[in-house]
Amino acid sequence: MSFISPQRGAVLVVSLVLLLAMTLISTSSLRNATNQSRMVNNAQQFNLTFHTAENSLAKALTSLNSPSEDTNNNMQTLTNSVQENAVMTVVDNAYSDHGITVTLIYQTTPSTLLRAGISLDASNDNSMIQSVNFNVTSTAEITNSGAKTTLSRGFIYE
Repeated sequence: MSFISPQRGAVLVVSLVLLLAMTLISTSSLRNATNQSRMVNNAQQFNLTFHTAENSLAKALTSLNSPSEDTNNNMQTLTNSVQENAVMTVVDNAYSDHGITVTLIYQTTPSTLLRAGISLDASNDNSMIQSVNFNVTSTAEITNSGAKTTLSRGFIYE
């Protein structure tokens, strides 16, 4: 009678199958971690561009209320857009050290619609019914990755 079992290679086959399963699981986990890292990076870049665009837009709107030497460029651009009835652009390079370019676009749309409570009189003064719609758009873009956020706010000057 022989005590040698014919199943001597079964342990090798089972261990290879387990090793293959563990390799597939670890590869899947690594791919998942890489995708999560990319998603976090994209979220960080979006937050950075969003807050930069929002900060520039707030700075531009504040400069309209209280002009200073720092905001002369914005005020001159806004004045030109009103006079020429055109779209004017200011490129703000204050954030260039982070690889971010901020573009402010001022757009004006004069309108001469009658407002409630205003009537035309014999004088030729139509400034009473003139209003100007302003739109300020701020775009922040990270040049290396192409992440970009655009915010826009409008207001009416009557």
